[in-house]
Amino acid sequence: MPIRRFSKDSAFGPRDIEAMSQAFRDLCAILNQGDEDKREREALARGIIALAQKGECDAAPLRDRILREIAHAQGEWPERIVRAARLGAL
Repeated sequence: MPIRRFSKDSAFGPRDIEAMSQAFRDLCAILNQGDEDKREREALARGIIALAQKGECDAAPLRDRILREIAHAQGEWPERIVRAARLGAL
């Protein structure tokens, strides 16, 4: 599922999209989120896009910041990925 599907903002350039996509792939792998985990994957994509809109467009910092936010339950994250982040990601 490409991250572009969740972004209606065309202000992102190709490098930004690639960094966001890499962060998304990394998070899905770390948190063991498969294609069937639609709600969780959508939450991850929206979190990445929100951070990118604030200016963070490098894959590793995007991934790490989202992991920290999830592990500390900052924001509205599905409980399933909060548990995954707390158990194995950090």
